[in-house]
Amino acid sequence: MVEHTRDGDGEDAHPNFMLCVTCHGLHEDKLQPGFATPQRCACSRTDEPTWPRYDFNEHLHLCECCRLVPLRSGSRWSVWFCEECKARVRNLNSTTGRYVIPIGRHSLMGGIGIEGSELVDADDRRFNELVDGFADQMRRWSDSIDHLHAFAARRIVFLTDAVGLDATRDLQLDT
Repeated sequence: MVEHTRDGDGEDAHPNFMLCVTCHGLHEDKLQPGFATPQRCACSRTDEPTWPRYDFNEHLHLCECCRLVPLRSGSRWSVWFCEECKARVRNLNSTTGRYVIPIGRHSLMGGIGIEGSELVDADDRRFNELVDGFADQMRRWSDSIDHLHAFAARRIVFLTDAVGLDATRDLQLDT
């Protein structure tokens, strides 16, 4: 929004994208070539079919930490952080010894899962322990995502206040 005008791949800023002041997500004000519908923020999503070769109808996402770098998105494997912020998140997760801040939307990106062989070889007691442990990890992971998105929303408010932007209407991404 302020410092960064290029995305993580070195492309120019995305002037057709707007930042929603309600949900703090990105949406397009014009249809991009090659897409059936424009990207919509959470406030205006519909039950439209998923775009071909995408898991989610999103092709641009702001870094969840700095909120300054637009990132390619749309896959369940898309990373939510620019390179600089991702290094900080990985360091924090490593230092704490657990997946405190999710790197992306898929649980396997955080090493959350159960080995198939463990399930096959488990007796009833061990099977229940594995399933309960997995469920607990998934709850913590889901809570972490909620906290991360709340942080990102507060970061947008902070940034708009810091530079004196009108936060009562949607903002052009290249502002």
